[in-house]
Amino acid sequence: MSDKIDISKLPIEFVAAPPSARNYIKSTWLMSNRKSRWYEGVESSLYYKKHGELVEHLIDTRAVRVARWTEHPEQLYGWICYDDMTSSCVVHYCYVGAKYRGIGLARALLQEVPSYLQGERIVATHYSQVVSPHIERKFHLEHNPYYLHEV
Repeated sequence: MSDKIDISKLPIEFVAAPPSARNYIKSTWLMSNRKSRWYEGVESSLYYKKHGELVEHLIDTRAVRVARWTEHPEQLYGWICYDDMTSSCVVHYCYVGAKYRGIGLARALLQEVPSYLQGERIVATHYSQVVSPHIERKFHLEHNPYYLHEV
């Protein structure tokens, strides 16, 4: 018998991020991304100031969807920030709360992205510490932080 949670049994809905979720999205993005090897050696005050500005810009100008509890919409399971104006699948960041990881929630959030086609390449502008070679292969990720300069 498995202790794994069945995502289809969770009282969950996927919606455009409401304004009330903005601070949660920003703080979870900055804190989880801070642990990435890409930001080792960057002074924390510089990281939080400059990367905070970038994250705010992306939250304000890109599509963001959240996975939330249907009975308590303020309770978020996770979220995804992506470009919905391109033919390529471009994901800026996807975050799932620690206790909800490993049950397919990131995949469900990814399926909310209109340009996502399973098995096709995904351009990822940010890599966190949880992106392993296994996840890279599984989702056909291509890390391209410079994509942000192309749009």
